[in-house]
Amino acid sequence: MYVLYCNAFLCSKQKLVNVISKSNLQWPIMKILVTVGTTSFDTLIQFLDEFVSSNNYEFIFQIADGIYIPKNHEYFRFDNNLWEKYKDTFVITHCGAGSFYYLLEQHIKFIGVPNLERVDQHQTDIANFVRSENLSTICFDFEELGQELSSQHFLFFVSKPYEKDSFFKGCEISKLISCNLNIKGKVL
Repeated sequence: MYVLYCNAFLCSKQKLVNVISKSNLQWPIMKILVTVGTTSFDTLIQFLDEFVSSNNYEFIFQIADGIYIPKNHEYFRFDNNLWEKYKDTFVITHCGAGSFYYLLEQHIKFIGVPNLERVDQHQTDIANFVRSENLSTICFDFEELGQELSSQHFLFFVSKPYEKDSFFKGCEISKLISCNLNIKGKVL
């Protein structure tokens, strides 16, 4: 059960959503970083830039080498200090491994949207894994993303804690390669 403190009362998620939807209360405007990594994802950027309920959201777009230029929200192409600058901002991200695992390791809440326009489908594989492990909210299409943003259910998502497994087989692999190449004792 999701639990929030609402005024002095203990409210369930559904009660809080019902209270807000039946009243004149509005959620505060939320700042959301949308990142696409190093390749473009113009359809995601355009969808969110034109999103009907965007009056509840202030999007900041990292558009990489994208062609679509946002008309309604701030944007930039790349920023070497991206995660430092936006560390306290909710994130919508493509499902690239670098972004995903950084966000999981830093325990930053995010919505993942796989870029299905890519030739390879590794983002779908990563998204399926993250969803099956209950690590984050995943939206496989823009209709699902729109519903998630409209309902704001993602604010109440409780993920399974992520623990990084460090890679520990590097030395063994190096030794096997050295032995197979008859270069014993040399570090590759």
